[in-house]
Amino acid sequence: MRLRLFKAAVAALCVKAISVGAQPAPATNILVNGHDKGRIFHGIGALSAGASSRLLIDYPPTQRQQILDYLFKPHFGASLQINKVEIGGDMNSTDGSEPSAQRTPTDHNFHRGYEWWLMKQSKLLNPSIKLYGLEWGAPGWVNPYHQDPWTDRNIETIINWVKHARKDYGLRINYLGGWNERGFNTGWYEAFRKSLDRAGLGSIQIIADDSWAWNAASAAANDTKFRDSFNIVGVHYPALTKLGMAGGEGPAFTIGKPIWESEMGSQPYDTGAPALAQSFNEGYISGRITAYINWSTIWSVYGGLPYKNDGLMLANEPWSGHYVVGPSIWTVAQTTQFVQPGWQYLDGACKYVHNDPQAGSCVALKSPDGKDFSMIFETIGAKSSVTFDCSIAGGLRSNRLVCRTTNLKSLHPADWFVRQPNIVPNNGHFTVTLQPGEILSVSTLGGQHHGHFTAPPSRVLPLPFHETFQNYPLGATPHLFSDQQGTFDIAKAKGGRAGRCLRQEITTSPIFWDGGGDPSTLVGDWRWRNYTVSSDVMLEQAGYVDLVGRMQSTYGVSNVISGYHLRIATNGKWQLLRLKREKATVLAAGTGRYPAGTWHHLALRFSLDGISAWIDGKNVVHQLHDDAYASGLAGYQVSEWCHAEFQNFTVTAVKSQTISLTGIKTTATSFEPGYAASFATDGDADTFWHTKYTPSPVQLPQSITLELSAPAKVAGLTYLPRQDGNHNGDITQYVVAVSLDGHAFTDIASGAWPDNSSQKLLRFPPVTAKWIRITAMAGSGGYAAAAEINILRG
Repeated sequence: MRLRLFKAAVAALCVKAISVGAQPAPATNILVNGHDKGRIFHGIGALSAGASSRLLIDYPPTQRQQILDYLFKPHFGASLQINKVEIGGDMNSTDGSEPSAQRTPTDHNFHRGYEWWLMKQSKLLNPSIKLYGLEWGAPGWVNPYHQDPWTDRNIETIINWVKHARKDYGLRINYLGGWNERGFNTGWYEAFRKSLDRAGLGSIQIIADDSWAWNAASAAANDTKFRDSFNIVGVHYPALTKLGMAGGEGPAFTIGKPIWESEMGSQPYDTGAPALAQSFNEGYISGRITAYINWSTIWSVYGGLPYKNDGLMLANEPWSGHYVVGPSIWTVAQTTQFVQPGWQYLDGACKYVHNDPQAGSCVALKSPDGKDFSMIFETIGAKSSVTFDCSIAGGLRSNRLVCRTTNLKSLHPADWFVRQPNIVPNNGHFTVTLQPGEILSVSTLGGQHHGHFTAPPSRVLPLPFHETFQNYPLGATPHLFSDQQGTFDIAKAKGGRAGRCLRQEITTSPIFWDGGGDPSTLVGDWRWRNYTVSSDVMLEQAGYVDLVGRMQSTYGVSNVISGYHLRIATNGKWQLLRLKREKATVLAAGTGRYPAGTWHHLALRFSLDGISAWIDGKNVVHQLHDDAYASGLAGYQVSEWCHAEFQNFTVTAVKSQTISLTGIKTTATSFEPGYAASFATDGDADTFWHTKYTPSPVQLPQSITLELSAPAKVAGLTYLPRQDGNHNGDITQYVVAVSLDGHAFTDIASGAWPDNSSQKLLRFPPVTAKWIRITAMAGSGGYAAAAEINILRG
């Protein structure tokens, strides 16, 4: 424990020796005065949007409830106080699309999607939680002439959403916004307020304008009608110190409304906690911000999609039940388990260490009855220890303070949200000293708890995987399928087929939030490598339909599904395509008969760098070699905006040509902490080995060695460079050697590889070996790295 608690007039006084010649920094004096003025705290929450929670609902019930407890259960984990969700619009809103309840003026299905379920679960765990809805896009019919939602029709759809939240789920919506990050229309906000009031929904508070700047506040300063139409200024990711926010300046202050950071964070669950800790304090000290909403609530998104791991915790393996609770959960708890909405900030006790935001900070709040108080200290950016000298006054209790700390320089969960000995102030005075990278919360109230469950281990989604689409109610989303654009749900099959199918339902272009692109849906495990994917497909109208394999990412405003596509079109053409970013490369092509209304069977087979394809049982591509993608998801893509149907989706494993990674020991002559050699053989392309680069890089050549569990005949290897978009460490010149005893090595291959992220396949004459060593003679940036190395059987 690096935090020291100084307690006067108690038997045990914790003192840390100061080395000779060291000059301790002067203490920061804090007066916690119950008579101080300050704004009212509204809460810390999180945002489920952009399909960021898609896979959570498919988790096994036990693990799903555990995850919900970590997020929403009071005094257990994050104890979130606001649950903000996307109002679905059938279009991609970051990592997928969320379904609309009203695809047409006469369509009213308020059971689509999972946000209703998430709101309901959060309310069951915490009846006091506040609910907040916001659109990213909208069905196209609400404004067929313009790509914006500023219409009376859209107001009507939002009000219907609110009413059905109450009618169908017993949920009262507390807050609503306009159009996420796309500015505002003053007339629309004024009409929105009037419509809510007429509908008996006057208690709902409107937030303007959920964008990146303070433009709504500036406009409201000079427009009384607009100012009266909304209740709260909501801004995303504000640069407080650059906008004159400190000291009560600027229109966001002068219009006299609460100020929220209505979206913030966008940081990985395992590395984003320091920024969160600083934001929660800095937001109030510099900007008088009284609520904070993190995107996203949970990263429950397939690998390969944008903004990897940006959530308070990780849960993207529903098949295994595996999830990860990182320090972000406990960083939030350092505030939410100590302070409740309705508490008041005490402005005099909210300050930076020596007026320097990077040196540390403190905020203090009191309970509504003016008797209890809590304080949150942080030293995230401090370079040395920081002492706070605190005095309590103004009628606040001062008998004892409960304490919890989180050490954000530690990777060990045992160092997060740790109970510390109570502080007993002496005549209303106490002192605390924090080391760099720490959070300390103290309160006159107890009840805080570090909840804990043990999550199952991670594992790859087993093959075979088979989905008939027959065992769901009409309108449902099938298990594990994640729509990226448009909406795919269960429908009655047509074209002479019996039973049910998966159908792409959207035939009118939605009002987009960010770009367009073909409707698509994905399923599987980003670690799937060698497999055959097949399905029956049918277009109801002119267009094309794709079976997708080894999908690795989505890209850009056109929502490109990067991977291999087997496409058939009603014009009689078929193609095997490689899509990478916004470039489509035709690998093979031909002709056939694929008229609308007819079913066809498509199949793609991947084995190392070989690709084969079948259409209606005919082998149209045989072992075409392409190394752009080595693994990835499977799924469907459909031309804009066509109805298409699917049945009998199957993924089966192709017999592995590589030696099992089980029992392999991996070592390297150099590695950077956090990038161990074992990451090159862990079966996860998101992790990688990297040679040491701090405090100074080691020089090449450097080697990585795989020790098999027993001698085996080997005939080659595959090398996958790092897949995070950075080419540093891509091995460009190599030597491969083998050994039976781990001491005497024989060179068996050498050569050069292009400096790109594609998987490299190397074959050599079969040889018996137990150790295989790859030496990087040259690499991009002077480093060596490997995401995955696999050894081919001889």
